[in-house]
This record gives sequence, structure tokens and C-alpha cells, in this order.
Amino acid sequence: MPSETRTIVFDNADIKSALIDYCRSANKPTPDADAGRLSISNDQGISIQIAIKDGGGAFASFNEDEVITALIEHCRAYNIPVPQKAVKSMVIYAGSIGLQLEIT
Repeated sequence: MPSETRTIVFDNADIKSALIDYCRSANKPTPDADAGRLSISNDQGISIQIAIKDGGGAFASFNEDEVITALIEHCRAYNIPVPQKAVKSMVIYAGSIGLQLEIT
């Protein structure tokens, strides 16, 4: 049976926007929209940290499942099709993040 693998790559601005929207919908502390850098880690699965608005230097941390959820919702907001039955995973592309979709 044929299968398809598709990767949607997001720049830092898109990642930040997706995580801010995710925080608003999940009632989590909202990261600072003006934060300059995202911290992307791949130690035990992909995780991201971003500065919290008025947090006095605190960071909001997001695990891989939260990032995937945020990016799927970001795709929906921009009418980028994400098949519901696709197996979704994260990949790191030179300091950026890709949402990999495996469709069988």
C-alpha cells in the first residue's frame, strides 16, 4: 500500500504565534510575544521554552505533544490541511521545527 510523508516547516515567528494561541486556549500563562529567542531542546523528546510575559525572567515550557497540538491548530487557522488519520511527529530543522505527517 502506498504511503505519503509530508513535513510542514515553521519559522520561529510561526512557532511563537502557535504557542501563544495554544496558551490562550488552554488557559496557560502566555509567553511574551516580544521574546527574541525560543529554546528548542531534543534531550528527551522535543521541548520548547519561551519567556513568559511579565514573568520576571520565567519561562513557559512545552512538551512535544503540546507543540504538536499548537502547530496543528496553527495550520487549521491558515487553512493548511492536516489529515486527521495521519501519524504526527516533530522534527528539528536547523533550529526550527517541522510537523511530520505520515499518511498511509
